Amino acid sequence: MGGRPKSYALALGGAFALCASVALAGSGAGEKPSLKRRTISSGDIDLQVPGASVSAPGTRVTRIAVGRKLKGLGIRDVDVALRASHADVGAFQATLTAPNGASVSLVLPGYTSGPSWGSGQAGCGGKKLVLDDQTSRGLSPFDPIVGGLELGPPYNGRAQPARKPLFSMNGGPASGRWTLRMSNYFNDELGTLHCLELRIKPQIPPG
Repeated sequence: MGGRPKSYALALGGAFALCASVALAGSGAGEKPSLKRRTISSGDIDLQVPGASVSAPGTRVTRIAVGRKLKGLGIRDVDVALRASHADVGAFQATLTAPNGASVSLVLPGYTSGPSWGSGQAGCGGKKLVLDDQTSRGLSPFDPIVGGLELGPPYNGRAQPARKPLFSMNGGPASGRWTLRMSNYFNDELGTLHCLELRIKPQIPPG
């Protein structure tokens, strides 16, 4: 399709999905900030990623504003969970950008295959692909081998990002606007992003 990508903004407010509002419930004034890992979820979104044009992939941009409980804290570790579907998910590229502009290519075209990332319910309640530096497995477009070092279809579980580790975001601000850019390299084939979760372990910034 080319041109400016469509965007979908998710604000942490009254209409936000239950799984996000529970994860980010406020604390009382003067409380010491919690450094427990927190899950910030898009909820069930079912956002269509348009097919590619002759000159450019189809693109959909999803934003999550993270604040309050993580305000003033840095990133110690972040994992990303995705649930998506397509005639062939090998058409997808997924890129995450942190509030400070640091970006990581989570999945690249050709690194996966089959109809989905994750299985079961097409939403946050289903099984998801989790991108995590702290696993030894990489992504594979081939059927998984039991006990193997790669995660294959249907991508239920954890795998390392395709390029540049997520720990490159460590030390940056946890709160602010996070962006996921989904690109679709297949012509005339719509894809769908069903759920995005950020699983952030915060830290108190030095100084």
